[in-house]
Amino acid sequence: MAASIFRFRDHGWDLCRRILSKALPFTPHDYQLDRATHALDGIDVLAITGTGSGKSGYIYMLMHVLLVFSRNPELNPSRRKFPANPLIVVVSPTLAFH
Repeated sequence: MAASIFRFRDHGWDLCRRILSKALPFTPHDYQLDRATHALDGIDVLAITGTGSGKSGYIYMLMHVLLVFSRNPELNPSRRKFPANPLIVVVSPTLAFH
Protein backbone atom coordinates (compact mmCIF):
# COMPACT_ATOMS: atom_id res chain seq x y z
CA MET A 1 0.00 0.00 0.00
CA ALA A 2 1.37 3.41 -0.94
CA ALA A 3 1.92 5.94 1.80
CA SER A 4 -0.72 8.63 1.86
CA ILE A 5 0.33 12.09 0.84
CA PHE A 6 -0.44 14.93 3.22
CA ARG A 7 -2.66 17.52 1.58
CA PHE A 8 -3.40 20.80 3.29
CA ARG A 9 -6.82 20.97 1.64
CA ASP A 10 -7.77 17.69 3.32
CA HIS A 11 -5.82 17.60 6.57
CA GLY A 12 -4.25 21.02 7.06
CA TRP A 13 -7.28 23.21 7.76
CA ASP A 14 -6.99 22.96 11.53
CA LEU A 15 -3.25 23.60 11.47
CA CYS A 16 -3.68 26.68 9.27
CA ARG A 17 -6.56 27.93 11.43
CA ARG A 18 -4.40 27.54 14.58
CA ILE A 19 -1.48 29.37 12.97
CA LEU A 20 -3.72 32.20 11.78
CA SER A 21 -5.68 32.50 15.04
CA LYS A 22 -2.44 33.55 16.75
CA ALA A 23 -1.82 36.32 14.21
CA LEU A 24 -5.23 37.62 13.16
CA PRO A 25 -7.76 39.60 15.18
CA PHE A 26 -10.57 37.62 13.51
CA THR A 27 -11.39 34.07 12.50
CA PRO A 28 -10.76 33.30 8.80
CA HIS A 29 -13.78 32.33 6.73
CA ASP A 30 -13.85 28.73 5.54
CA TYR A 31 -13.68 29.83 1.89
CA GLN A 32 -10.51 31.83 2.66
CA LEU A 33 -8.89 28.80 4.29
CA ASP A 34 -10.03 26.69 1.36
CA ARG A 35 -8.15 28.90 -1.10
CA ALA A 36 -5.06 29.17 1.12
CA THR A 37 -4.84 25.39 1.65
CA HIS A 38 -5.21 24.76 -2.08
CA ALA A 39 -2.35 27.17 -2.76
CA LEU A 40 -0.24 25.41 -0.09
CA ASP A 41 -0.82 22.19 -2.02
CA GLY A 42 0.51 23.84 -5.19
CA ILE A 43 -2.89 24.28 -6.81
CA ASP A 44 -3.39 27.58 -8.65
CA VAL A 45 -6.15 29.75 -7.22
CA LEU A 46 -8.22 32.17 -9.26
CA ALA A 47 -10.68 34.14 -7.14
CA ILE A 48 -13.20 36.35 -8.89
CA THR A 49 -15.53 37.73 -6.26
CA GLY A 50 -17.14 41.00 -5.33
CA THR A 51 -15.50 43.95 -3.64
CA GLY A 52 -15.14 43.40 0.09
CA SER A 53 -15.50 39.61 -0.06
CA GLY A 54 -12.08 38.87 1.44
CA LYS A 55 -9.83 38.25 -1.56
CA SER A 56 -6.96 40.10 0.11
CA GLY A 57 -7.33 37.67 3.01
CA TYR A 58 -6.32 34.79 0.74
CA ILE A 59 -3.05 36.55 0.09
CA TYR A 60 -2.02 37.61 3.55
CA MET A 61 -3.27 34.41 5.19
CA LEU A 62 -1.27 32.32 2.75
CA MET A 63 1.80 34.51 3.20
CA HIS A 64 1.55 34.32 6.97
CA VAL A 65 1.38 30.50 6.93
CA LEU A 66 4.32 30.37 4.49
CA LEU A 67 6.36 32.64 6.77
CA VAL A 68 5.57 30.47 9.80
CA PHE A 69 6.66 27.34 7.91
CA SER A 70 9.82 29.00 6.60
CA ARG A 71 10.81 30.03 10.13
CA ASN A 72 9.62 26.81 11.81
CA PRO A 73 9.94 23.96 9.27
CA GLU A 74 9.09 21.40 11.95
CA LEU A 75 5.50 22.75 11.94
CA ASN A 76 5.07 21.79 8.27
CA PRO A 77 3.55 18.28 8.16
CA SER A 78 3.80 18.00 4.38
CA ARG A 79 6.83 17.00 2.33
CA ARG A 80 6.51 20.18 0.31
CA LYS A 81 9.46 22.52 0.57
CA PHE A 82 8.54 26.15 0.94
CA PRO A 83 11.01 28.94 0.17
CA ALA A 84 13.01 30.45 3.02
CA ASN A 85 11.94 33.90 1.85
CA PRO A 86 8.48 33.45 0.32
CA LEU A 87 7.18 35.95 -2.22
CA ILE A 88 3.68 36.35 -3.59
CA VAL A 89 2.96 38.29 -6.76
CA VAL A 90 -0.51 39.81 -7.01
CA VAL A 91 -1.93 41.05 -10.31
CA SER A 92 -4.72 43.49 -9.63
CA PRO A 93 -6.44 45.24 -12.51
CA THR A 94 -7.21 48.92 -12.22
CA LEU A 95 -9.96 50.87 -13.89
CA ALA A 96 -9.81 50.55 -17.64
CA PHE A 97 -9.48 53.58 -19.87
CA HIS A 98 -12.67 54.55 -21.67
